Amino acid sequence: MRSFSAWSIRAQLVVLFLIILSLGGLGAWRIHLHGADLDGASHHLANEQLPGLTQVHRLQLEIVTIEKLLIELRHQEVSPSLVLSLIQARQRVLDLVSSGALEGHSPALVQLLMQGADQLDELLALSGEGVSQGQRLDSAFEATLVSASKVQSELSSLSGQLMLSAQRYPNLVHSLNEQAMEMALWANLVLWFLVGAIIYLLRLYVTEHRHSLRLTSFAKRNPDPVMASDLNLAVEYANPAALSLCRLLGLSGPASLIEQLKPYAESLIEQGDELLERELEIGNCILLVRLVLLKSLSQVQFHLKDISKARRVEKNMEHQVNHDFLTGLPNRRQFERDLRFWLKESQHDVVVGMLHLDRFQRITAAIGFEGGDSVLKGVTELLRNQLSKEADPDAQLSLYRFESTRFAMLWVTPFERTRVETLAERIRQGFAPPVACIRTKRRFHFTLSQGFAATGLSERDVDSLVRDADCAAGRAAALGGDRLCIHTPEQGDMERRRVQLEQDLRYALERNQLQVYYQKQCNQQGQVVGAEALLRWQHPELGVVPPDEFIGLAEQSGLILEIGEWVLEQACLQVCSWNCQGGEMGVAVNISARQLMDSKFVERVESVIKRTGVDPRMVEFELTESMMMENLARGKEVMLRLKDLGICFAIDDFGTGYSSLAYLSQLPFDVLKIDHSFVRQLPRDPYYCKITKAVLSLAKTLDLTVVAEGVEYSEQQRWLARHGCDLMQGYLHGRPMPIVEFGKLLKVEALAH
Repeated sequence: MRSFSAWSIRAQLVVLFLIILSLGGLGAWRIHLHGADLDGASHHLANEQLPGLTQVHRLQLEIVTIEKLLIELRHQEVSPSLVLSLIQARQRVLDLVSSGALEGHSPALVQLLMQGADQLDELLALSGEGVSQGQRLDSAFEATLVSASKVQSELSSLSGQLMLSAQRYPNLVHSLNEQAMEMALWANLVLWFLVGAIIYLLRLYVTEHRHSLRLTSFAKRNPDPVMASDLNLAVEYANPAALSLCRLLGLSGPASLIEQLKPYAESLIEQGDELLERELEIGNCILLVRLVLLKSLSQVQFHLKDISKARRVEKNMEHQVNHDFLTGLPNRRQFERDLRFWLKESQHDVVVGMLHLDRFQRITAAIGFEGGDSVLKGVTELLRNQLSKEADPDAQLSLYRFESTRFAMLWVTPFERTRVETLAERIRQGFAPPVACIRTKRRFHFTLSQGFAATGLSERDVDSLVRDADCAAGRAAALGGDRLCIHTPEQGDMERRRVQLEQDLRYALERNQLQVYYQKQCNQQGQVVGAEALLRWQHPELGVVPPDEFIGLAEQSGLILEIGEWVLEQACLQVCSWNCQGGEMGVAVNISARQLMDSKFVERVESVIKRTGVDPRMVEFELTESMMMENLARGKEVMLRLKDLGICFAIDDFGTGYSSLAYLSQLPFDVLKIDHSFVRQLPRDPYYCKITKAVLSLAKTLDLTVVAEGVEYSEQQRWLARHGCDLMQGYLHGRPMPIVEFGKLLKVEALAH
């Protein structure tokens, strides 16, 4: 409920009483008007309409009498008594006309009556002259009767009008009574509403008055300082807690304290507010001051509270929220807040750096997490000291701990690639000293993967800058660490394309976007002996996506298991289709490291063989040498199990990795594939010719079939055939093609038997 001051409540009560008096006067005036209307209607009826109607009726009676006497006079002899009756009737009519009652209603009627009286006088004069005036007498009789008939008609019309006017009087009285009743009803409703409002305001006034009394009586027992003054800010009261506060602040008394609060109190009084709350620092104390204006008491109350301890706790909590507890650096929350501020306020570029500690997991694995925390503190000191050397008054440079082993850097300065590279190099040099672990007394050297993004190269918002800088640092780490990457719009497009491909790849198989292409493998005579199954992705928006762009994504996401099984099944079905007439054409399928290390890979292969009915001897798995070196024991175990099923194995891209001849001799390979990077240099480069001859000789010694990849020219084919290469594969013999085109090619190509 909204509180009211005592003055405002009294003012509102006065206004309500004035409204009641005004409504009462208005009602009395309206009742007077209704009475005047009713009195006027009654006077008109009694003084005009009813007398006029009476005279009309009397005139009608006299005219009828005159008509009757005229008829008797015409048909009988003229007698003195009959003439006397006519004269008397004429006189009565003239008396009624002379009263003037009819002139206000119908002047024409009065004129007709006077004309009729004259005609009657003429008739009576002719009647006294005798028979000699017979013709004129008849004419006078007719004229008098016609005049009497007109008068009678006019009297009837006037009588009807007066009767109709008299009948309106009851309706007028009824209408005025209804208006008076309606006005009385509304007056009562308004009166009750105003009475209710008065009662409500009186209750508010009593409540406010009681509240004021409670405030005045509560101050002495209040443990918080309370003071009161008049409207001129002269001290009226101060409780014991207020006196203690004055001593704590070193003030002479409550008057000195109120003097410091004077601007706020004057503002409260001038604006007429009831409450004003401020927080201010006096001496070493932070006070929360509430000023209450009690207009009914002409008093200002000062309620004070020492919140110094609470503010120190809040400040400490805010520091903990916005700073890292381990290193003391501002944390990610503060970093994003500062970055948002500088993006809005700075006219310069904003450079964001993300610094990743390389291979820190090895440190925690060696000395534990507690020792790792000690090392992180040392790393933080290295970074802090190095950046303090780069401090520039004209360029804000701040360090943050973003999360875990990632640090963030905010640099408000015009972006120049050379300046960023110089800063990154100095940070790298600053990491040259080792970091000691206090707990274990061991010393460790570190490197950083540094990624930078700037507003000129990224969108000007927090998320974009942090994302691009972190992705750049991730690329630096993927390249081996201890290096710098600066984000460019092209790299951003590549990252977005990579994310889109990773998401769309999950639906590529079920939407029939993946296809298996086949590239033939030929012997020295050019006959087709087999084919390699190659996966292609026809993206609906991006077109054909190269395998080296999406195979890695499939391996990282685990989709390679499902996709690889589908490719194997499609290749096996094609082998069955090719060899249904008794041929012996095989297919080579590339196997990834994720597939080979899958615990159920052998079971998956067995399931595909059973479903398709393929001869396992017609299936060859291609493995890269680098993949085998990752887990030689596990790879050898899986290969031996698949070898028992009849599967053949080829070592792909031989010579490009770090393979060992000892390892090669231990694994059950059947085919060795020479990488196209060697074949491309044949036969013009003597160095590569010697290496290729050595590989061919090694393969023959190990009894391996040799396949040369990337054969594009006939000179390469002839050289390889001359030096004992068994099979060749490349654009010279045919590009990878869909199964339909490959099937057409098999119908015209010679197959080896």
